[in-house]
Amino acid sequence: MAIFELTKQKNILYIHGLGSDANSTTYKYLCELLPNHNVTTDSFDLLNPIKTLEAINDIIARKAISHVIGSSLGGFYALCCNTSVCKIVINPCMDPAVEIPKLTDVPDLALSEFAKLKESAYNDIDGEVRLFTYGIFGKNDELFSYRELFSKLYGCKDNVNVLQVEANHKLTKSQLEVPIKKGFEYFSNS
Repeated sequence: MAIFELTKQKNILYIHGLGSDANSTTYKYLCELLPNHNVTTDSFDLLNPIKTLEAINDIIARKAISHVIGSSLGGFYALCCNTSVCKIVINPCMDPAVEIPKLTDVPDLALSEFAKLKESAYNDIDGEVRLFTYGIFGKNDELFSYRELFSKLYGCKDNVNVLQVEANHKLTKSQLEVPIKKGFEYFSNS
């Protein structure tokens, strides 16, 4: 069942997390929850930050993407990508240089690139970027929680663009349904 219908079809890019790819279950859930929209994804080389960000920005331009949804490490890339799109991040890994080495081996060059991207993305966040960024955070995230940092950097008045849900790091389809709907409603009211 579709959770969200707009009069105008949207082009949406989903960016998967570490250890996932274009066959992500979250991507499949989004396709089911947003059937009247063009939801696309790709298999990104997430441990190659510069190449991945270039690929994401290329897809945004080529496919006229209006909304980017990213989960976990994909959420970090969503925050770093072209600022002219609406962004929904799900349990974003806002400091990959700290978190990713806890999970897997990472080349030093990638850690350095993650640190540079983080500094660039979080250095000069203006009101428009805040207005077009929406965060979804699981209360029981077993990997990390950047809700407070997200609220500090991207939060709008009364944190209307920050939603905490009863979920772990990876949300099920039923746990995604209401937050994704609220994210799109937030953008339509902004």
